Amino acid sequence: MKAAEFDYVRATSIDEVCDLLDDSGEHKIIAGGQTLVPLMAMRLARPSLLIDIADIAALRGIRVDGDRLCIGAATRQVDAERSTLVRTRLPLLAQALRWVGHPQTRNRCVDLGGRGGRAQQDGRNRAAADRLLSRPDDDRVGA
Repeated sequence: MKAAEFDYVRATSIDEVCDLLDDSGEHKIIAGGQTLVPLMAMRLARPSLLIDIADIAALRGIRVDGDRLCIGAATRQVDAERSTLVRTRLPLLAQALRWVGHPQTRNRCVDLGGRGGRAQQDGRNRAAADRLLSRPDDDRVGA
């Protein structure tokens, strides 16, 4: 099956994305498209506009901010997997990413356990992300 008709914009800035989202219609944001594109092909998702954020430099990269490790929304899994910062500060995530999908998928996919990981039944990186993000007093720990 083919995807329903949609418009596509490769955004170059966060401001451009915000302007596009202000318009009415069913809009979806992608960076890798590993989950959404197959759903579109089966017509289970029918956005009128697809906004690609993969080329927005401000959304890519891994950096330290105080005691936090910040991973940009458009950072590919392979970049996190190979990052010295991730390996030293979040070794469980670095180890888990090696087992998520195939190398071809990790080279394109940007989801590190966020919304997309929740949507996938086999969101293996979701379990690692939940464990990493939970606090000792969090009731989700240890299940």
